[in-house]
Amino acid sequence: MRILIAADQLLFQEGLINLLHAHGYEVAGVAENGMDAFKRTKHLRPDVVLMDIFMPQCDGLESAMLINANFPEVKIIMLTPSENEDQIFNAIKAGACACLGKDFTSCELFEFLQTLSKDELTISPEVARRILQEEFLKKTEAGDIYELNCRQQKVLNLVSQGYCYRNVAAQLGITEGTVKHHIKSILDKVHGQNRMQLVHYIANSNLNDI
Repeated sequence: MRILIAADQLLFQEGLINLLHAHGYEVAGVAENGMDAFKRTKHLRPDVVLMDIFMPQCDGLESAMLINANFPEVKIIMLTPSENEDQIFNAIKAGACACLGKDFTSCELFEFLQTLSKDELTISPEVARRILQEEFLKKTEAGDIYELNCRQQKVLNLVSQGYCYRNVAAQLGITEGTVKHHIKSILDKVHGQNRMQLVHYIANSNLNDI
């Protein structure tokens, strides 16, 4: 797994580099702001970007949206000052696969990396519910719908009502892992729709020439 680090604090960068190297991970490169993270993602094509949410020039949220619009296969772990639900909510909406408070332990970081390598969902049911409710409400009001299959619709309905993944699984007679897979598929569709909003901007800017 090749990892790009995006953070403007040099001491924090060095700590992450040493930690990742000590556990056998390859650090593909380092970026000091959000636009630099986007440029380096284009040139280096890492598997994962460890991204600080607050950076100069272009913050982590904007950078995550740009990366997802152009390189959706790259997974982003957003680093936040605290595990604030609003920050996590905004980070996931921007395209992050996971969020970590900056006081994270090495065990938590490597657990997240292992989870991403298995392509599993790493956000809480509460945050997923907020995203789904907000995005689907917007689409409903606009007269549009996302193309969901029958099982995805049932999972979405239960999650939006406040059911945790375990209870959704019990209601539908499926495993909790299957519920997470369905939620991930739904969120991918939501993010895919959101990413398309950036295409016109990117196509008509100098970003393609970077």
